[in-house]
Amino acid sequence: RLSELGVARADTSPWALAFHDRGLSLSAPHGEVLHLDFVAAWKYHQRQRYSLRGEPLARAVFPAREKVSQAPHWTVLDASCGTGADSLLLLSFGLRVEAYERHPLLGVLLEEAWERAGQDDELGPILEERLKFKCADFLLIPSSEIHENAFYFDPMYDQEEGQAEQRKAHSRQEMRLLQQLLGPDPGGGQTLERARTLGFQRIAVKRALKAPDLMPGKSGSIQGKSTRYDLYPKHIENNGT
Repeated sequence: RLSELGVARADTSPWALAFHDRGLSLSAPHGEVLHLDFVAAWKYHQRQRYSLRGEPLARAVFPAREKVSQAPHWTVLDASCGTGADSLLLLSFGLRVEAYERHPLLGVLLEEAWERAGQDDELGPILEERLKFKCADFLLIPSSEIHENAFYFDPMYDQEEGQAEQRKAHSRQEMRLLQQLLGPDPGGGQTLERARTLGFQRIAVKRALKAPDLMPGKSGSIQGKSTRYDLYPKHIENNGT
C-alpha cells in the first residue's frame, strides 16, 4: 500500500510509520508520535450537541437558506484533510464529506484510522454512508469528478499567526507535527483559485483570527473563538457580453 501511494522509500525518511496495539502511528524525527483516534473524538463531539445554525464551521459550509433537513444530502469537499479533525466535525453536523489529503504518509495514517473507526458500532455506519476519503491532491482531481455542494480548505499556517493560546495541548502537538511534516503550502492560492472556477455553492477557507487573507476577493467571514472562516464567491463566467 505504501508503494502505491509513492512512499517506496519510507525507510529512508526521518518519519516512520509503525503499528501498535492501538493502531498505526507516525513517529516524528524527534520522537513525538502522531496517532489518530476518531472514535474517541466522535464521542466527544456527540456530547457537545452542536447546532448546525450555531457552529461557525457549520455556518461557513452550510448556507442559511438551506433547510436543516437537507444537511444529510449536503456534501462538503475537504481539500486538505490533515489529521481528519475538521472532516469528523463536519460529519458530526450531519453533513456528508469527501476528504482529500495530498501527503502520502499522512494519507496512509488517515486511511488506517478511518478503517479502524469503521469498526465502531456507532461511528462505522456513519462513515460508510457519509464519508469518502482519497489520498490525492485536489489540484489533480479531474473537474468531471467534483460534484460536491461546498468547498472547505484549511491551508497550513504558522501558530504565530494567531492560534488561540487556550487550545488543548494535544491539539497543539498535532498541529506542530503536521507543520513539520507538511511544511508551508505553496499551492494554497492555486487550490482556492481552482475551487472558485468550479460549481461549488459555498467556498470557505479556514484562517487564524489574525492571519492575512489567503487571497483577495472574499465576500465575508464567520468568526469563531480562535479561527475565522473566509467566504469566497465563485468566479462568474465571462461570455463576452
